[in-house]
Amino acid sequence: MPSPNKLRIIYQNQVDLSSTTITSTTPASGTSTANLKIDTKSLVWRSSTSTTASIILDLGSQKTIGGVVLAFTNLPSSTATIRVVGHNTAMSISGGNLVIPIGAAYNTGLVSCCPWNTLALPSWGTNPVGSSNYSYGGGTYARVWLNSTQASTPVRYVGIEITDNAASFIEVSRLIVGNYWSPTHNAGYGISAGIKDLSEHVRTEGGDLLTRRGPRFKTLNFDLQWLASSDRKEMTRLLLGNGMPKPLFVSLFPDSTGADEDFQREGIHQIYGKMVEIPGVSYTTLDIYSTSLEIEEV
Repeated sequence: MPSPNKLRIIYQNQVDLSSTTITSTTPASGTSTANLKIDTKSLVWRSSTSTTASIILDLGSQKTIGGVVLAFTNLPSSTATIRVVGHNTAMSISGGNLVIPIGAAYNTGLVSCCPWNTLALPSWGTNPVGSSNYSYGGGTYARVWLNSTQASTPVRYVGIEITDNAASFIEVSRLIVGNYWSPTHNAGYGISAGIKDLSEHVRTEGGDLLTRRGPRFKTLNFDLQWLASSDRKEMTRLLLGNGMPKPLFVSLFPDSTGADEDFQREGIHQIYGKMVEIPGVSYTTLDIYSTSLEIEEV
């Protein structure tokens, strides 16, 4: 098994529930917090402030969460940070920063949210990489995983404060907040993280090779070869509840620390996408089951 950081899957996104409402730093013209609930990469929420912006979720009632993921962001620096605050009293925002009443249930402090940022597409010219590049493999996933104490503490309000001193603005296409499932045993060897490019080459009569540029997206394939009985139950719930239409977030090496190589590995092996097909669950041996997942990025 490849890593002590066991894979984590968020397959029930609290943001999508009608009981969840979102407020934020004043969005830039033409963007909206409503876009954070939509699986269309070109529709974004963009802050009107430059280096710090905040988002507050009202979950409607007290709930637990284990992870916060910003999918497809323009965070240009590997030093970008996120702070997540859980509270049962409403919070507010001032100048991009969270205003937190006394008695917060938890506060993660500043977390380096995308230390693998060198994996992002480079900027061309004077314009920073943003939503115009998300369909071509651009955009960075930024994440915060709560510790076990925080993840077991129910809260009604979740505040997310994002800071990037290298940013001209802060932009997010999709927000994912929820509990995660980790199976008893990790994914097996043979993991495949790839990129599909729908571009086409055309050869002209003069012999030149031209390319019709198409969209580009990530893929992730992995096996779960040692599912315990409790894992089989959770996997069946995932397959029935999400199926092919409903996306999920997968991180195979979550919360990697240490060398840059470890961070890069985490960045490569995470995806927000949909299952290509609904796999079967095999009864491998006594009380051990297995399956495999193939996921394409939304």
